[in-house]
Amino acid sequence: MTRGLATYLGEERLRAWNEAIADRYSVRSYRKRPVRAEALHRIEGLLAGFSPLCERARGYLVVQDASRIFTGYVGPLGKVTNAPAAVAFAGDFHLPRYMEAIGYLGEGIILEATSLGLATCWMTGSFSKDRVLARVNLPPGWKVIAVTPLGYEAKGTTLGDKALRALLKSDTRKPLSEIVTGLPRPRWPKGLKEAIEAARWAPSAGNAQPWRFRVDRDGVTLSVDTGDVGFDSVKRLSCGIAMLHFEVACSASGIQGSWRFPRPGIPIIAKYRYA
Repeated sequence: MTRGLATYLGEERLRAWNEAIADRYSVRSYRKRPVRAEALHRIEGLLAGFSPLCERARGYLVVQDASRIFTGYVGPLGKVTNAPAAVAFAGDFHLPRYMEAIGYLGEGIILEATSLGLATCWMTGSFSKDRVLARVNLPPGWKVIAVTPLGYEAKGTTLGDKALRALLKSDTRKPLSEIVTGLPRPRWPKGLKEAIEAARWAPSAGNAQPWRFRVDRDGVTLSVDTGDVGFDSVKRLSCGIAMLHFEVACSASGIQGSWRFPRPGIPIIAKYRYA
């Protein structure tokens, strides 16, 4: 069981993150402009985590030659260009929920960056792990799972960006009817639809949207869809991102609660139980 996110972040930051959920989108082309020192300082304050749900996960800030860690999606297609900084997300793979922790922590850093006017892009591929490892010092038993560039969006969208967005259908989401079961909507608490919408629009690897929600009288259960649900599954990373979106939006809607976890190894990721 965890306490509510407001306990750790404060109301002002939660409001900023809730607004950032709607503002965030993936950017791969950046201006050749350093990130403001104040913004980097704010990001650095979150790298080690901001909640117990970030346990044994952390971010690593890369500033020197950050653009060199990125490769193309297919050749040069979708390659990050001119990023002045990046954050690598890593975790202890000995823990059964490390992927969820990395997703939860990483999305907090990305929402903070968005609230500061920075552009980002979740990437579980299209980067060189060797080049990342040459720049960061990981504890034994940890591995890098994803990265995000950090910087200011370049003017205009490149043809490569447009093609990759179309390929991944990143501007579309599954309808609620496909991802939500349980109580009919008229019986949902006030504000719950907005919270599930926020989770629905969370970024996910390949825009797979692997989350499923079951609404009950005492809370909402988040599960992984069918298929690969092992501890190393990138679907669990995506669900960790959705967990943060949902919790932030719940707080904004006045729905108090906290995440509780079942035994490891089953498709259920967590249940947000109302306070």
